[in-house]
Amino acid sequence: MYINALALVLAFAAVAFGDLKLHDPQGLQVFEQTGEALPRLYGNHQGAAGICLSDRRRYCQVAFNNELGILSNADWNSPQQLLYDINKKYKQGLDQGLLPLCTARTHLYQCLGTSYDVCMDRLGFVREGKTLANATMYTQIFKQLAFECTGGSIQSTQHWDCIESVRLSSTYSASVQTCTNQFNDAIAKSHGNQTVFCKEAGVLAMCLALNFQIPCGRDTAWWECERVRAAFQVDGYCPQLSCVHSAVPHIDGHHSYGSRAELVMKEFGTESAAARIYREVVDNAYAKLKRK
Repeated sequence: MYINALALVLAFAAVAFGDLKLHDPQGLQVFEQTGEALPRLYGNHQGAAGICLSDRRRYCQVAFNNELGILSNADWNSPQQLLYDINKKYKQGLDQGLLPLCTARTHLYQCLGTSYDVCMDRLGFVREGKTLANATMYTQIFKQLAFECTGGSIQSTQHWDCIESVRLSSTYSASVQTCTNQFNDAIAKSHGNQTVFCKEAGVLAMCLALNFQIPCGRDTAWWECERVRAAFQVDGYCPQLSCVHSAVPHIDGHHSYGSRAELVMKEFGTESAAARIYREVVDNAYAKLKRK
């Protein structure tokens, strides 16, 4: 079974500001932002406290790779390779892909023990001389995996087939591009403003989540929102960013759309990508109801 599972990862490089770009759209999707690093190494962030033994971390990473049959030496020095290796597992489906990934992630967590947080800290990697882009991508890969395997595990396992069908759809591909373009446009005008950055991260999360509303339900829409949110929460840079289940518009034949529409339009703007996608979702829902 071909799985096109999304692990939305935002990698930040340290040159002039640029756009989010999609990597490996045929499989595990990764957004890489070229340009000035956001979040910066100064400002509001929360680095982990403690000491990480580099030899122990290396040992645990090798064990993780071996358990999954990853033959490369992919780690924090080559997170893109690690991403593609993990993507191969996702494509094997739920039983042979996601579940083994979750088991390996649990073993990695147990291997590092109480030093897990500090050993997976982005700023810790940078202090060791790793590039900011690599450190960010690596830590975000595991933040995403942690959510899929813990807080979002029910949705991951119960709705995997539906998630796959959405990911493979042309509608979703177009929506990803629309949502990303809106994010890029807003950030380009923000000149590094953290408030704008975090607000637009929330818009992007909801914009992508709305694609799952009709086919998979609110739980999966929330799940997608949380996955995106995790990618922006490195170092606690956007502490107010959250995905509230009740804020996901409820669409069926027995509820009024007005209040939810007003919520989306007010929060994101009537001409925003989120509002446009919301209107399309509502239109599709009405069309299906009329056919019944």
